[in-house]
Amino acid sequence: MRMKPTMTSYLISVCNFLFILQTSLWCFNKPQDIKNNRTPFRSVSINGYAWPCGFAQNLIKRCGRYPITADNEEILFKAFQIPPESQDSTYSPSHKFMLHFDRSGDHAVPAEDFSDNGIPDYIDSAGAILDHTWNIEIETLGFQAPLNVEGVSATVYHVYFQNIFGVYGNTVTIDEIPGNSEAQRYTSYMVLDNDYVESDFFIQGLEALKVTAAHEFNHAIQLTYGVWWDYGLPVDLYLMEMTSTWIEDVVYENINRYVQFLPDLFETFSNTPLTHSEGLYPYGNALFLHMLEKKFGSQIVSDIWERIGDHIGIIAINEALSDYGTSLSTQLHQYGLWLLFTGDRNNSQLYFPEGQLYPELRVSPDDRYYFFDTAYFQTTVSEYASKILQITVPKRGDYSSRTMSTLSNVWTSHIIEGQIIGPITSSQQSLLYLESNDPATVLITNPNANTAEVQYHLFSDSEKISGSVSVYPNPINLNEENVLTVDNVPSGGSVHIFTADGNAVTKIPIPQNASNISWDLTYENGEPIAGGVYLFLVKGNGIEDVVKLMVIR
Repeated sequence: MRMKPTMTSYLISVCNFLFILQTSLWCFNKPQDIKNNRTPFRSVSINGYAWPCGFAQNLIKRCGRYPITADNEEILFKAFQIPPESQDSTYSPSHKFMLHFDRSGDHAVPAEDFSDNGIPDYIDSAGAILDHTWNIEIETLGFQAPLNVEGVSATVYHVYFQNIFGVYGNTVTIDEIPGNSEAQRYTSYMVLDNDYVESDFFIQGLEALKVTAAHEFNHAIQLTYGVWWDYGLPVDLYLMEMTSTWIEDVVYENINRYVQFLPDLFETFSNTPLTHSEGLYPYGNALFLHMLEKKFGSQIVSDIWERIGDHIGIIAINEALSDYGTSLSTQLHQYGLWLLFTGDRNNSQLYFPEGQLYPELRVSPDDRYYFFDTAYFQTTVSEYASKILQITVPKRGDYSSRTMSTLSNVWTSHIIEGQIIGPITSSQQSLLYLESNDPATVLITNPNANTAEVQYHLFSDSEKISGSVSVYPNPINLNEENVLTVDNVPSGGSVHIFTADGNAVTKIPIPQNASNISWDLTYENGEPIAGGVYLFLVKGNGIEDVVKLMVIR
């Protein structure tokens, strides 16, 4: 959802004109330059991980979780543990913000006052920008306004302008707000740069001020919903940075600073959890919210945050999506598919509207497989992650594939010549037509909270021997029988037994020269199986067959 111009936006335009007279703006107008290359950004690092805003560092520092280097302590934390002293202050036009600034010294803002109102034009512009940000994030999108220490909406929010040395902006917690939730709420203040003219800023001037104000003010909003802590680390830091980066493009659609973070996302997306919070990854992962916005509207993001007081982020996302008739499981797999259609493969009607600006996902050499008629390999997929694989066959023809997993609800899709085949869940069979030496992409998504062990099978339909393997008795009554026979099995092969939802039960090797095996209807640990449907995957000597068994108890 994009917003119509308002009186505030026109005021911003006037202030922009005045400020341009005294500083040269470097606007982001060549997105193609960064599609597949890293770009410079302004940041501070902790233990080797860099963030372009100071919010993450200050939040982590609050609990003393990581030691901070002396340089970063001086630059970022020592100055901002309490609000910095300033020489002057003024209200924004709406009086919702108090802007604190210096007229001289190291932190002085540009002195020009072309409006001749006694306030530097840079501060006039900042006030209009912050009011516009408030209107979009709170009045239009429905986010909670920042709170005071009594837990009610603050009458004014304080913003300080400093020469920050290392980051675009900073949102700093002050006091904890009492409440009944285990998530801790905080009051805060913001720090923005005093001019944004240094060359190492990715964007400069008012363009940088606009998106940073939108980003940091959303952090202030997030602190009013609550922070869940786990061993001194904020559990939902990934969601915090995803949301603040996403909202930059909602409040200021044409600046596109978020695109600078995408190379890190696209380089490491495969098998990296959605919940990964280190470095630039969560900033790039704002694309997950861009996808949800296009599908369900901007309101979906504030709906997620409304649940943070009761649930950690990953549960809040799933619960919010359930109100829209879908789930995290479905949308996480869709997200991987959307990311496969960017850059030159982009379709702005079906996928990301600005996807032509983005890099393209590449498959790691370790995840490229060259198959003959029958193939089988094992891999792992991290929690809340998607893994991207590539398969190539030596001859064209019809093939079948099946993915088995130790966890339920694992999704698989194949992308062949721009067409999506799937998704299918564990143990289901997918029929494919593959051209020789023309790679197909496989996307496997694990929406569970634990790593999934995955077995992928591909076989040529012309080579498959279907129906030759049998199990008996079938169905089997556990009150009457305790041994099952699998007949017509390939010598030296193996039998893999799964539940109907793809969870592994046991594996039985087939001895050489044997034509059948027996199974005592127990898991590998000796525990008896329950009633239900079981799948027998039999493979060896060019045979790959699946047989169903009904167990009655």
